[in-house]
Amino acid sequence: MELLETLAWIESSSCRRAHTTAYAVVQAVNDAVRRSTAYTSGTANHCTAVMHPGPSRLAVVAAATTFGASFAIAQTATPFVQTPFAMPPYKNLRVLSRDITRPQLLGTMKFFSQSLGVRCTYCHVGTEGQPLSAFDFVSDAKDHKVIARDMLRLVLHLNAEHLPAITGLPDAKVSCFTCHRGATKPLTDPPPDTPNTVPPPTADPAPKKPQPNQAEAVS
Repeated sequence: MELLETLAWIESSSCRRAHTTAYAVVQAVNDAVRRSTAYTSGTANHCTAVMHPGPSRLAVVAAATTFGASFAIAQTATPFVQTPFAMPPYKNLRVLSRDITRPQLLGTMKFFSQSLGVRCTYCHVGTEGQPLSAFDFVSDAKDHKVIARDMLRLVLHLNAEHLPAITGLPDAKVSCFTCHRGATKPLTDPPPDTPNTVPPPTADPAPKKPQPNQAEAVS
């Protein structure tokens, strides 16, 4: 019974690469147990019984041996390492600065993704689920990438010229998220479930009474 429990533990462990070898070891020990049992069952000699331990003890030895082999093989497994991607010098930058740093570039791409609710494959050539190092980020084969450039030019133009002049605020800005709000197509009308009412007018603050100047207050 202990031998079956040992096999079940090996089956559910994370050491899958050692499973085949471990199973063969346990099977060999199991065969030895059967031969030993057959040999000792025909004799009542106490010394023979001592020289040939029963199946339970052999199962424990097999479990310990198997665990050691499985642990050793698992420790020698090569860890997965992500190949670097988007490393300077960058190619085919048309709107973004050529001096942009890697953290700035990755942060900008993440912001685009969050603003439109999309993933890298929306604009770039690549297969979802594959390492990003396998993507062709230089390619302009997808129309969404070309459109994204035009939209970025629009945002930069609004932020540099129109918004500061209209609002009188030098730091007034818009971004992709201003219109997209997590969707690829910005809304042009209020959602259907928006209440068809307008907010009530706010009361104008009462005008302040003129304060007497210091001379009048003294007299």
